[in-house]
Amino acid sequence: MLKRYKNKIRIMLLGPLPPPLGGTTVLFQLLNEELSLIKENVIIKTIDVNIRKISPIPFFKIALQILRNIHKVDIISIHASIRGIVSLSGYIFILSKVCNKKLAYRIFGGNFYKYYYNSNLLLKFIINNFVLKSDLLLVETKYLHEKFAPLHKNVQWFPNHRKMYSDLPKPSKNINGKLKIVFISHIRKEKGIFELIEAAESLPDVQIDVYGPFYDGLSGNIFDNTKVKYFGVLGPEEVIKKMTEYDALILPSYKEGYPGIVIEALSCGLAVLCTNLPSLKEMFKEEDVIMFEPENKNGIIEAINKINNNRNLLYELRMKSLQKASEFDSKILTEKYIEMCKKLLEKS
Repeated sequence: MLKRYKNKIRIMLLGPLPPPLGGTTVLFQLLNEELSLIKENVIIKTIDVNIRKISPIPFFKIALQILRNIHKVDIISIHASIRGIVSLSGYIFILSKVCNKKLAYRIFGGNFYKYYYNSNLLLKFIINNFVLKSDLLLVETKYLHEKFAPLHKNVQWFPNHRKMYSDLPKPSKNINGKLKIVFISHIRKEKGIFELIEAAESLPDVQIDVYGPFYDGLSGNIFDNTKVKYFGVLGPEEVIKKMTEYDALILPSYKEGYPGIVIEALSCGLAVLCTNLPSLKEMFKEEDVIMFEPENKNGIIEAINKINNNRNLLYELRMKSLQKASEFDSKILTEKYIEMCKKLLEKS
C-alpha cells in the first residue's frame, strides 16, 4: 500500500508512454500507474512525448502543452535519455525559473557520464547550465551518482524497477530435465545475440529460447539452422508469466544500465547469467549471479555449463534472485520519488 500525503503534490510528468515498448516507455508508464494509486494526494499531469528525437514542429507542440499546463503544477519532472533531455532543457529550465516551478530530471540509462565527457563545448554548456542546475537530478546507477555528485547540488540514485508479484511459483530443489534458458530483449548485435547463437552450438542438451523485436536490419533468418529458437515479441503483460517457464535468464549485452528484464527475472526467481558490465556489477554480489566477458561465446558456454552441471548451484542462484528482487520494488521506489518531490516543495 502506497503512502498518503497531507498536502497535495502537483507534478507535471513529461516522458514517453508506450507504444513502442521499451525500457524507458515501460518505466515511465509504471511510474504513472503507481502515482495514480495515490491520486487523492498526488495530482499528476502527464504529457506523453517521445523526446529522443525532436524536430521543430513536435518541439513547438510540446512547448505549447507545457506552457498551457504549467500553472496547474508545482514541479516539472522530465523522464528521458540524456539526449532527449538536452533537446528540451534550455526551454524547460528558463520556463521553470520564470514561473517559479521546481525542476526534476530523471535520466534513463547508464551512459550519461560518457555522453557528458565526450560532448562538444555547446553540449557541455547546455548540460552544465540547464541540466546540472535543476532542483533534482535522478540517475540510474551508483557510478553516475558518484560522478555527478560533485557537479549537482541534489543528485540521487534512482534505479530501474518493476512491479513485484507475491503469487508466482517458487523454484524447486528438484530441478531435473533439460535446462531452459531465456533471452528477452531487443535483438541486435550489441545485445550479444550472435555470441549466444554461436555458443548454443556447443550446448546440445540446453534449451535456449529468444523473445524480442528485431533492430538494425536483423530478421528471423539469423536463427535458421541454429539450436536457438525464436518465439516473437512478448507484450509487457506476458513477460512475467513466460519467464516462470524457464530456469535462467541470459543477457550477453555489450552495454547496459540497470536492465528492467533482469529485475523481472529476479522477481520470478530465475538465475541470472550476464556480462560483467560496471552497472551489472553494481547490482549484484559476485556470488549472486554468473558473469562473463562481453563478446565472448566461450564465456557464455562456461556460464551455462556451471548451472547445467550443478543443479544445486542453480537452485541457490534462483533463491538469491528472489531475495534480491525486493531492492527494485516499484512501490518502494515510487514512494521514494514522492518523498523527494515533497522535500523540493518544503525547500520553497
